[in-house]
Amino acid sequence: MPGNLSIKIEGLNEFHKALKQYPKIAAKELDDAIKLSLGQIHREAVPRTPYQTGRLRSSYQFNYKPLAGELYPLTEYAYAQHEGFFRHPKGGERKYLENATKASLRSIERFFEKALENIVNTIVRKAR
Repeated sequence: MPGNLSIKIEGLNEFHKALKQYPKIAAKELDDAIKLSLGQIHREAVPRTPYQTGRLRSSYQFNYKPLAGELYPLTEYAYAQHEGFFRHPKGGERKYLENATKASLRSIERFFEKALENIVNTIVRKAR
């Protein structure tokens, strides 16, 4: 009967320690990607937002929570404008937030791809 076989993997203990930090590392990177994504949607939304006095365009608010974020205009008529119940001769479009989000999707994908890359690279760097 053969004897015991032992394999030693160098750096395994360090890798386990680094993996324990995954939640903290991932949360930071994903929160950053969420903030970048909302910023991108905002950049796309402002010129699409219906305009008469500029109040609606300047009313956007950001709200961030861990692993979540919101972007919304803060006027009583924002919904009616978004759905196209009113038209303004100075420009803007219906579904301005929806269209801005669609126009931002590729950038948002890149933000999250970069976040995942950063998570993996940070864990690998901490494991060394």
